[in-house]
Amino acid sequence: MAMICKLHFSQNISSSTVLSSKTRINTHAVLVIGTHLSSSDENVVEMNKIGDFLSARGVKVHKFYIQNSRWEDIKRAAKNAHFFVYSGHGSNQGKNGTGGLVLADYVTNDQIEHELELGNNAMVLFQSVCRAAGSSAGDRGDIGVKLAEQRVSDYAEPFIKNGASVYYANNYHEGCLEFLNYFFIGNTIEESYKKSLASRLNIEFIKNYSYNPKYNVSISSSQPYGTATYTHTSWVNGVKTTTTEEVPDSKSYSTAFVGKSNLCCVSISLYSTDSYFFPALFNCVFTFTCVK
Repeated sequence: MAMICKLHFSQNISSSTVLSSKTRINTHAVLVIGTHLSSSDENVVEMNKIGDFLSARGVKVHKFYIQNSRWEDIKRAAKNAHFFVYSGHGSNQGKNGTGGLVLADYVTNDQIEHELELGNNAMVLFQSVCRAAGSSAGDRGDIGVKLAEQRVSDYAEPFIKNGASVYYANNYHEGCLEFLNYFFIGNTIEESYKKSLASRLNIEFIKNYSYNPKYNVSISSSQPYGTATYTHTSWVNGVKTTTTEEVPDSKSYSTAFVGKSNLCCVSISLYSTDSYFFPALFNCVFTFTCVK
């Protein structure tokens, strides 16, 4: 697919540049649900809502759910895609024991970096994936901000190396859908991240990403609900461990991003006047722009 993309820099986003449900954009998305889920019904419903949201805006959506999540098929469909959404178990197939995808065949961070060919400035979203936003079902208490940042940084790294504009992870119900909604109505990545935070969450920091200072990283946390306990089951690479135990409720890290904070989305027409490109609301090519 030929793409004619130009970066457009401006101080503000006018209503004409917002990608509403009436805007038809020329790109595609890959939606993936991993394997070894105790119950996949909720994952499918949530992912289908994301697919419907994107489809309504003209994005061609490719779905690879559960046993159909074969890496070779996903790679082919993901070439030049601007949206990659994953829901499923976390994995330890990456740097510092964090990263990778639990699919019909396990995928490492190294494979993601060297085999996945997403479009320039693609958006990568992880919905309810252990370690992806910091915390994991296998944690025994508060892991601390430092480890949460390391997990997010390591999970994001192969996608950022491939030129993604943002890696966003949210463990709350429909968190990624809410983020997309804010982004599509004209907010920057950082604004969309802040507005999509659940009411109980506090931003721990927004700072330069250690692996690439051109990007920012942020972690958000929630405080425990008093002295309550919950049943804790640990999974590693989609495989359930042998014990279930009671663990005191503790601080958790459930929403995070690594990305170009000031990036937003606009549509660009295929003609120009006096070297300026103007928005078009149909038959347009999808691209992103930074707001200075």
